[in-house]
Amino acid sequence: PPPNFNPHNFRWDHAVHAGRIIFQDAFPQDITVFLIEVLDTTFGENLSPGVAASVEKTCAMIISFIHESSRPPLPTQQSPTL
Repeated sequence: PPPNFNPHNFRWDHAVHAGRIIFQDAFPQDITVFLIEVLDTTFGENLSPGVAASVEKTCAMIISFIHESSRPPLPTQQSPTL
């Protein structure tokens, strides 16, 4: 059968590999991937209720991750000198 060129069939690890090929040294060494699993690939105009809920939850996780990642590290406590 002919290949299905559905974006749901483009695996996340393939996207990372393509990014490394395209951007080479400019591609970050450390990345974090957030994934939402598709339940139904039937064409439609809207997200399924389950996926829509997952999008909301994942967006909140990404925003939290960005805030946590952009905070400067806490200073280390040093023992008092005697």
